[in-house]
Amino acid sequence: MEIELQQITYHELKNNFQIVGDNYDLIKKSFNNNRKKALFSNPNLDNDDRIGANIVRADGVVVGYCYPFPTKFKAGNEILNSSGATALEVYKEYQKYAPGVELIMATLLDPLNKAIIYADLSEDGLKFYKAARFTDFALPKMIQPNNSRFIFENFGFRGIALKTACFITNMFLKPYIKLMRFLLKKNSQRYRIKHLTRIPSWVTDIVVGDGHKYMELHNNDWMQWCLDNCFSNYDIIPNYFYAIYDEKEQPIGFFLIKERAYSIPSRNISRTSFGTIMEWGTVDTNILCEYEITKIATSFFSAGIDAVQFATSNISVIKKMKKFGFFHHGFHHIVYKNLTEKYKDSDNPDNWRLRFGYSDSIIN
Repeated sequence: MEIELQQITYHELKNNFQIVGDNYDLIKKSFNNNRKKALFSNPNLDNDDRIGANIVRADGVVVGYCYPFPTKFKAGNEILNSSGATALEVYKEYQKYAPGVELIMATLLDPLNKAIIYADLSEDGLKFYKAARFTDFALPKMIQPNNSRFIFENFGFRGIALKTACFITNMFLKPYIKLMRFLLKKNSQRYRIKHLTRIPSWVTDIVVGDGHKYMELHNNDWMQWCLDNCFSNYDIIPNYFYAIYDEKEQPIGFFLIKERAYSIPSRNISRTSFGTIMEWGTVDTNILCEYEITKIATSFFSAGIDAVQFATSNISVIKKMKKFGFFHHGFHHIVYKNLTEKYKDSDNPDNWRLRFGYSDSIIN
């Protein structure tokens, strides 16, 4: 069996380059109009000669793909070219031949990239990146359930046993979570909070002035791109940005949340709606800290959401949010590869401004 890599530029993709051998409809299904819109409107796409699709073939047939997109990596005072990616997939029957390695290596060997930053990884994908010696920033993930069904499904409950366990648990869980969200909503009234559809320029100042040496650069243009795009087909994209002001109407912080409903077949979890705190920032942690922003953001999700989640390495926030019904459930993985000879301390997560919303996490 001959495994080969095909690389297609953004220029070719924009001009409807014909991909032959798509026998399993992998490209047809994945490269939909929403993904095209998102990838082509990326504010960091300043060169259409960059690679927009990596395709791996087995004896000429498309068996895997990945769509890299340019991002910016802030290292100290330097802003460098980096790459994110979306929708890495290998057709199941060919996974044993490890063609995914070709997809990973293609981005690593692109001379334009000084760093690679990916997130929202499958377990198999994470194994690949660890084998390729990526640094794994594993952020503890906290979940506040409003419906116990997905928890019991995760533990293998089915049929009558599932319905009974959910009914009994939800009798106590739902009133408790409703009370917690009421208290969190009341707490947020201490601030002036506005829902905005245009990301203000002062967001960039907050992000860049965060104080951390390293970050995937989430300036206002990048955040606007994430706010306006989604790979799924929604009439109204369920991404929401909120600005936080003090009593003098001066901006002191922000947060960006998203809501999605999906199933997790690998864990036997049926369709469940999740609300996620993706991004946040503050002008000064002494004025508005991560804990306060997390409490505020938690209260702004839809009333019928099945679960709210966030990820952080801040142990204090993790401990304090447990009293509002959050519990630790797995990790959100962000993987990073330094492709320069510099920045030897960039494998230390303490030097990074890390958020749930890295790479394609917000627009997924």
